[in-house]
Amino acid sequence: MVIIEKTKSSITNKHLKTFKLKQPLPVKDYIKRPKANLKKTLKKTNNLPKSYRSRSWSFLEVLDDVETEIKYAGYIRRHLREIKKQEETRVSEILNQIPDKLKSNVKIQTQSIFGTRGYSTGHYAKIVRADLLIMYFNEKKTSILSKFFPKDLDHILGELPTNVL
Repeated sequence: MVIIEKTKSSITNKHLKTFKLKQPLPVKDYIKRPKANLKKTLKKTNNLPKSYRSRSWSFLEVLDDVETEIKYAGYIRRHLREIKKQEETRVSEILNQIPDKLKSNVKIQTQSIFGTRGYSTGHYAKIVRADLLIMYFNEKKTSILSKFFPKDLDHILGELPTNVL
């Protein structure tokens, strides 16, 4: 938590030449630059905790995690928006294939689920106490490996998270 607070501080006027900047800039904005490094930046601005050398490797891991989160936050948000949009388009295409007469008195609620498909889907259906779970099933020929590595449907059928599947 201390490191996150330190990234909110700014590179002040006295450090502008060191970082080749023309005006003060928050550390978290500076870190987004490809060649910027959080540990070096905090050290140069005297924001790195004095006892960081005596800390274990986990402190350095936290520094790396915070830096990664700052650098890639926009990229990750953009991709999550794109994934959500693709899922919504896919669901609407499926729903458009169902005649309106069949959908007229039915409340349709969708939820994108990420993770291991069989486990995550079954777990979510169990948590929300879903009455109905509809899943896509691709009939491919099974091999001897499928005995050892169960498919999504096998996991769902083993757990049966809803009354109707």
